[in-house]
Amino acid sequence: MAANTCLLLYLHKNRGDLKFLKNSFRPFADSLIGFEYMVLSLPAFVLFAIHKDFLCMLTTAILVPIIVKVNFRFFDKKRLLQNISIVPNVAFELKSGIRSTIFASSLCVLIGTAFGANIIISVIAIFILTIIFATYNISCESRLMVEVFRLSPHQYLLYKIWRQTVFSLCCLAPINLTFMYFHGSYWYILLFVNAISLIVQTLSICFKYAMYIPNQTLRLNRFLLWGAIGCFFIVYFAPIPVALLVIYYNRAINNLNAYLYVKS
Repeated sequence: MAANTCLLLYLHKNRGDLKFLKNSFRPFADSLIGFEYMVLSLPAFVLFAIHKDFLCMLTTAILVPIIVKVNFRFFDKKRLLQNISIVPNVAFELKSGIRSTIFASSLCVLIGTAFGANIIISVIAIFILTIIFATYNISCESRLMVEVFRLSPHQYLLYKIWRQTVFSLCCLAPINLTFMYFHGSYWYILLFVNAISLIVQTLSICFKYAMYIPNQTLRLNRFLLWGAIGCFFIVYFAPIPVALLVIYYNRAINNLNAYLYVKS
């Protein structure tokens, strides 16, 4: 059901004929679009019927008219970010990252919260959001946006890590709360997954500033991040990302000495 809902939302967001349909077939446009989405959902309905999952059939039938009414133009990305205290104006990577991934990240939070009764879906949602948030640190800001903080390299890195941690935990809070509501006895799984998420995001920051070049996109960081994430899937390699965190934190301090002149 989650896959079918995501596909319908993606189709509804990216189709270019909504204005034409609403102008040409008013007041029946929404009914026509809803009928189209129902037809597209037939494979899902058949699958639900085979498994006798009538709750999913009913939920999908309710979600379709809701999706039809969704107006994505209502969401003004710039206006949405203006008053969010966890995303200040100086948080270059967070603001630009949110603007480019707001639909995907919002959808992950929504699905992870709505289907929190399923442990696997919750963990996958956190995993995908971790990757999205880590990619915010692929591009380097200008030198001026680093120097404006007037901090030492150590203070600057800690500030960036703290800001990313607060932002990440706030975004993951709905999924975490839903998980605890349904699976409180498995709190250690949630703790482990969140710890990995924060380690990966902290690594992305250390990788970025260890190789920081003003106004450049560090494509090597993607390779390093995927390698670090992959290590967590192999028990024997799990300590490697922690070791990389220490190594690249020190490298980031040394690299930032050329741009930040305030001593710790």
